[in-house]
Amino acid sequence: MRVLPLLITWAVAASAAGCAGPTLARTPQQGTVNPRAAAMAAFQERAGAYLELHKQVAGELPPLEETSEPVEITAREKALGEAIRRARAGAQPGDVFGRELRPLFEEILREDWRERTRRSRKAIVAQVPQRSPLEVNDAYPETQLLATVPPVLLQRLPRLPEGLEYRLFARHLILRDVKANLVVDILRDVLPGGDT
Repeated sequence: MRVLPLLITWAVAASAAGCAGPTLARTPQQGTVNPRAAAMAAFQERAGAYLELHKQVAGELPPLEETSEPVEITAREKALGEAIRRARAGAQPGDVFGRELRPLFEEILREDWRERTRRSRKAIVAQVPQRSPLEVNDAYPETQLLATVPPVLLQRLPRLPEGLEYRLFARHLILRDVKANLVVDILRDVLPGGDT
């Protein structure tokens, strides 16, 4: 293969001519960071920090004995949700999602909406609870459907660590703690309106 000798010859010639060597090796170390990748990494870090808080708070509660009784399971869920709510009493919308990721979520949701048929849009709107407002740290309302995020859309959204899930609620994207049934974060008015 002649590539290596050519690179060596070029580097020697460049050095003799007083030029800098190849810039290929320096490019990743020059500090150019993809803003979208940095925003995604920050989101993942904030989601991980929330789950660490969840784990810490859950560890301070009396352990739940193995049970299949819905009443006991629901009581534990409510106790966990209340303890997390107290631990993050000052939580605000965007604390986990981050402001820098909002445009990305909006773009993903708009693109998904444009690619759907009118019938598919109507089906989504019919499933999504319309009651509002919903706030960070609220329990997800037991009387409302847990509208699933369509699989194709879910594949486009940033991956979540286990224990968190996306939910659609009115025109909002919700980040929900599965075990505590808690609204961890909310992106308001990011879902396209109407069925067309």
